[in-house]
Amino acid sequence: MDSPRNVRLKRKVTSVEPLTPQQQMFRFGLALVALIILFILGIKWFAENRSKMLNSSAELDSRGLYLKLSMKKSSYMGGEPVDVQLLVKNISEKDVVLNFDTNLEFDFTVQSELDLLFTQIPQNIWQYSSEPEHIPQPKAHSITIAPGKEQTFRGTWGQQMFSGAKVKPGRYIITGYLKSSNHAETLQLRGQTQK
Repeated sequence: MDSPRNVRLKRKVTSVEPLTPQQQMFRFGLALVALIILFILGIKWFAENRSKMLNSSAELDSRGLYLKLSMKKSSYMGGEPVDVQLLVKNISEKDVVLNFDTNLEFDFTVQSELDLLFTQIPQNIWQYSSEPEHIPQPKAHSITIAPGKEQTFRGTWGQQMFSGAKVKPGRYIITGYLKSSNHAETLQLRGQTQK
């Protein structure tokens, strides 16, 4: 009968010499260069993909209505008027009545996108209903949209801020609102202005 054999493995111990200060600085420099390259590539990728986030139209189906908020294009030259329209179509088989508490049936806000590293912080800069000729006045009324028919609401932003000053080139969020008291809806667009 064979007896179990005990085998002992010898561990080879190698001593690791500590890095010299020059080697430590070289490794630190390489790591720093790699981080900078990754950061630059990340910013480049982010900048290239930002244009894909622009949209000149947004759609929504809600309770028998099809809504489409749109502007003609997603990029405008500085000072060029931005026409915004909200199309509301009855896709149901019966009349849809929209009730309004004021004379303002459609409104939209404009926000600038301030970049903070890889995050955008929206800031309100203008609103359609802030203009003297569009300030809402009490005037209850309703609009009836027959099946298959549509109603279009329009407004224009002259690329100005609340103060009346012209905006700088950049990215903007336009949020449109159907102001019906019984069918309020919100849609959002992203565009940009250039020099």
